[in-house]
Amino acid sequence: MTDSYKFEGYKWEALSDAYPEHSAYRRWVQSFFDNINWNALCRFASELNDGKDCAVDPQWTIGGRHLIRIINFQDGSRWIARLRMTTRMSEDEQSGLVQREVDCLQLVRERTTVPVPTVFGYMASTRNEIGAPFILMDCLFGNIGPDLNGDIDQGVPSQHKSSFYAEMAILQTETSSIMFPKIGAIIRLADGTYDVGPLPGIGGPFSTATEYLKAWAKAAEFPDFSQAKEACGEYYDDVMSQIAEFPHKLEELAANIPMRDHGPFPLFHKDFGHNNIVVDDDYNVLGVIDWEHACSVPWECIYFPITLSLLPAPMDAPENYDENGIAKGADTRSMIEERTRYIGTVQEAERSKGLSSWLSATLADQGNQDLGYAMKLYTEDGKFGFYNKILDVHHEKWSGGKKKS
Repeated sequence: MTDSYKFEGYKWEALSDAYPEHSAYRRWVQSFFDNINWNALCRFASELNDGKDCAVDPQWTIGGRHLIRIINFQDGSRWIARLRMTTRMSEDEQSGLVQREVDCLQLVRERTTVPVPTVFGYMASTRNEIGAPFILMDCLFGNIGPDLNGDIDQGVPSQHKSSFYAEMAILQTETSSIMFPKIGAIIRLADGTYDVGPLPGIGGPFSTATEYLKAWAKAAEFPDFSQAKEACGEYYDDVMSQIAEFPHKLEELAANIPMRDHGPFPLFHKDFGHNNIVVDDDYNVLGVIDWEHACSVPWECIYFPITLSLLPAPMDAPENYDENGIAKGADTRSMIEERTRYIGTVQEAERSKGLSSWLSATLADQGNQDLGYAMKLYTEDGKFGFYNKILDVHHEKWSGGKKKS
């Protein structure tokens, strides 16, 4: 969020060496690319931009389930085409995600100073002459953190952490200041106001956090067991048992978990972090992207930015912590320290913006952080781990002071 920035070009790799030439994923992406009617996309963009001639740039990249390509206009201006790659979701679900993203971008633009791309046009339907749902938006002259670093697993360079985390804290604080009386997906109504609707695969909207937690538990499915034996090793039987039991055990405790059972409930970008923040070459923030899964959630389901993510200690292998619960690994200890400093930065942002301390209190609550991030790891990431131990460790807190027998 600066008026002066450094940019030496996009560091995109469409199909890098990370994806073997004959891999199924590479073939799938290439097939999707080849089946897009790029000429039709250019015609659509030209019509939206006063008939200016345009052409697609040779450079393109992939972001999650999206293919990203630049559209160059004759006057030197640029747009981004963000196309949603087909998945096993139904057509209605995929169209709904595109519409939700458009609605969220407009909502955030209207109610905060969080920088987001302007949407120039879109087609949410999977049935169009271009060949996929898409959004045409601002082309920001920057890269997301992993592209800038050249390594998806690398975090923010140490020389930029302080300033970037301060900006990230403001972004998360402002986003969570947008609140709704219910939990659900964001909907922009015909009159320009906003409401919440059902969450795909879960239902709703929900009036209480308890209702949401119970619905999540009933719907929760672990996505992939194919690497289970290799990943779990000697803990395989225990981990498999806990994955099977976790939703039911969570449902049993659901009514005791929420600190704020009734609204208002905050807007939450579920994949917020340097992976979805466009920055210049000095890590100054230019925009936040990828809002398709943003929704209003219980405070208990808000977690740290992905940049500061950490496997909850109860889920981890026992040998990674000592008898006092202190992490043995230097990287883990360092991340814990960074998270503590980030909470302080959020508190500063809350004070400067005149906002409540709900976000910083949520991030500082270890039980909430363990549970909220574990729920993400369970249904979205398919992370193997000791899920029930989270409920065991925090059982006294969530069971009215009763210790687990």
